[in-house]
Parts: sequence; structure tokens; C-alpha cells
Amino acid sequence: MKRIIRRVVLPLLLTVIFVAGAGIPHAAPVRSGSTDTISDRKAYIPYHKNLPLPGKAIGVLAADCAPILAIEGRAGPADQLCFSSAGSSYRWVYVPVDKNATVGRVTIAVGPTGERKLFENLSLASPSAVKRWEINSPFALVEMEVNGGAGSPAVDAFVATNMRRLDGTKEFPLKVDDVIADLRKRYGEYLTEKASTIDESMNEAIKTPLGLRKLTGPREKSDLMFVTWLPERERLRVSFRTTIVDGEYQYANDIRIEMRTMPVPRPGVTRATTAASQGFRFGKQFRTEFGVAYEVSKTGNVVSTLILPVETTVQNISPPAGLGGATRTMATMSVQVRPAETKNADNKPAETKKAP
Repeated sequence: MKRIIRRVVLPLLLTVIFVAGAGIPHAAPVRSGSTDTISDRKAYIPYHKNLPLPGKAIGVLAADCAPILAIEGRAGPADQLCFSSAGSSYRWVYVPVDKNATVGRVTIAVGPTGERKLFENLSLASPSAVKRWEINSPFALVEMEVNGGAGSPAVDAFVATNMRRLDGTKEFPLKVDDVIADLRKRYGEYLTEKASTIDESMNEAIKTPLGLRKLTGPREKSDLMFVTWLPERERLRVSFRTTIVDGEYQYANDIRIEMRTMPVPRPGVTRATTAASQGFRFGKQFRTEFGVAYEVSKTGNVVSTLILPVETTVQNISPPAGLGGATRTMATMSVQVRPAETKNADNKPAETKKAP
């Protein structure tokens, strides 16, 4: 019996071990991804961050850019598609069209020195304008020919004289639309998990300035999503940021203005900017901000998670100048207003820049 084991079973066992061991070097590594903390809050979402582009550039062509553009005092058509690479701000993209050009002739800065060049028969990039390149989804990873191959200096617009979709190919298997849909769900779950932490942060912030008094509301919540491509690491980066604003408000002359249609001011703006955006509302305002950024490999796997920690700040909003009369924390009148002006880094009123 022992001879049978030695002659038959033992060689078979060694063969199994050898085969299994031989397969180990070829096995795909399983990565759970790293988790880090964002330290530079102001740079989390880019603000007028324009970078030069080479003659051919890989980046994300993105829809739903209006909320990000609004922070920078920019605006364009609802169906516009913008471009971002290496974490730069969204750029306007012009494309040549055969007919029905919506923009027409545009002189663009090209090359590293910003030499001016005239392009004709242009439209802003939109779903209908990019169909000929087989781009038919809100988000896509693309390689663009920039300004006819001349490249672009650090400005906010360029002409895409040609483009090629990359996601969903053998070289870049990820599908950007599917990745973003999955990350939206992940971030939604994160918001649910952090609900109590968010409340605790705001409750802690109001203890000293309000004492036993309560917030009057309304509590306003806004979400931002910014998408870019990181060429050096060949990663898609999707950043989510949530801002919750509440306060102990009073209203001049008993006039209560609902501000829900306004973009939330950019972090770091001065009190004067915020005061100008409040209309007839003044008092103590509490702002809680947090978020998560996900970095995704070109195969579609989340390889890094970056946490923007929960932070609550308080500021005093001054009463509107030139309006006297009684003030109360409750009012009976609701007035619709347009979004207030934004201000630049020097705290000067910034005109809303529209795409030509």
C-alpha cells in the first residue's frame, strides 16, 4: 500500500502543486485601491486653471458642465460639451461643420506662443456636432487634434479639428459613461453613511455663535461633479463635492428672497461676495462642505479614493445697504431672483463670460 502511494499518489500531488504554482506569476493582481485625504481644498475643483495643450491631446469630453462653469463666471448653451485634461478647468471646444455653423468665424490663440489663427464654419461642440466621430454619449474619453495640430496655449477655448473616441477600445477598455454611473451610486452611498457626521459637524459649529438658538433655514444643498483625465497616470478622475448651507437669517423689510437658484459661492470668497449674493437675507450663515474623488484605471477599476473631509465654516452676512425698516427672522413674501454675480480672485465683480 505504501508503495502504491509513493508511486501513484505522490507524483500526482506534486504535479498539482507545480501546475498551481506555475499559474501564480500569470494571475492578474487584485487591487482594492488606496484611500487618501485631500489637503488643498481650494484646488479640489479647478478654478480658472488653464493649461497648454499639445497638437494632440487626450482628455474627457463632458456634458453637464454648467454648474462648474458658473463658479468661474462662465456660461454657454445647455447642450455644450467641454474638454478637460490633467485636471484643468473645462475648456470650450469649437468644431468645424459643413453647414449651419452656430459660431462662424473665430480667431483662436494657437501654439505655445499664442499666435492668432482664423478658423471658419465653427460650432460649439454638442452631441449633434460630434456624432460624425461616433461620440454619442454624455461623457467620452477622446483624443483631439488641437487647432489643426498646432496645439494651444493656456486659454479657455480651442478648435478640435479632429477627434477619436478612445474609451471602449482595446487600449482603453473602460467606458466612461458606465464608470460615472457607478461612481454616482458609490457617492450616494457615501452621503448616506456620512449623514450623521455632517449633522455633528454643523451642530458643533453653531454651539458657540448661537448658543441655545436654532437655525432658521432654509437648508440648501448643492452637488458638483467634475470629470477629467490624468494623462501621465492614464486615469480617469471623477470628483464629487457637496455643499450644505444653513443659517440664522433675518430679512430686511420683512422680504424673504429664495436663493435656491443661485450657484453656491466658491470656497475662499470674501464676506463681501457672499453678502452681495444674499439679497435681503442677512445673519449668520453656516457652510458644510465635503466630497470624494475617485481615480479609475483605463481598465475601469477604482484604484484610488481621495476624501475631502467634512468642514463647516461660519460667516456673518451684513444687512443689505440702504434698506431700513424692521427685520424679522420670518417673512411672508417670496421673490424670484436671478443668480447673483460672481467675483474673481481679487474680489472684483466678474462678468459672466459666455461662449461666443
